Amino acid sequence: MTTPVQHLVEAEAAYHALMTGRAAVTVTDQSGESITYGRARASDLAGYITNLKQQISGRPSPKTLRFRTSKGI
Repeated sequence: MTTPVQHLVEAEAAYHALMTGRAAVTVTDQSGESITYGRARASDLAGYITNLKQQISGRPSPKTLRFRTSKGI
């Protein structure tokens, strides 16, 4: 069974390969599913890396901020 640290190492290596010219990289996520990332999905892979780092550090994921607008302004 792999750990979040092992997933992080694999994901960071995949991100590096993607950003340095490989057309696509495949990463196996925590659920065991394989996901192929291309340049268009680089931000998804970066988000996955951020999520793994948060899991490892024990910090909760940042909450999405929601802004409300006033009508009539």
